[in-house]
Formats: sequence, C-alpha cells, structure tokens
Amino acid sequence: MTQKATLLAALQSGRRLTTMDAIMDYGITRLAARIPELQREGYMINSRPIKVSNRDGKSVTVSEYWMS
Repeated sequence: MTQKATLLAALQSGRRLTTMDAIMDYGITRLAARIPELQREGYMINSRPIKVSNRDGKSVTVSEYWMS
C-alpha cells in the first residue's frame, strides 16, 4: 500500500493525525507533503494547529489533520 493510500485509509476511518502520529503508526515521515496530494485529488482534509508537549516537556504547536 502506498503512503497516500495508507494515509487516506487512516483519515477515512476517523483518525486525527499529527506528523508524529503518521511517523510512529504508519512510517510516513512527510505528512505535510502527502496531505496536499490528497487534497488535489479532491479529498476534503481539515487541519488545525494544536499544542503538544515535545520530549523536553516544552509546549510546541503542530498541525492536526482529519476528514469530516
């Protein structure tokens, strides 16, 4: 299965993904590159910035992606 197909299946199943989720769960290291590819194919993918803690415990902002 391609990264795009894997990502699409995850999003269609209701998953909300950040880059770290995509790396850890699916081995997709360039989530921000795959999202526009799917959007160009007509898929409506939402995103929003969220705050998470990094490994040093500092608050950082990342994008979270999902499909309605």
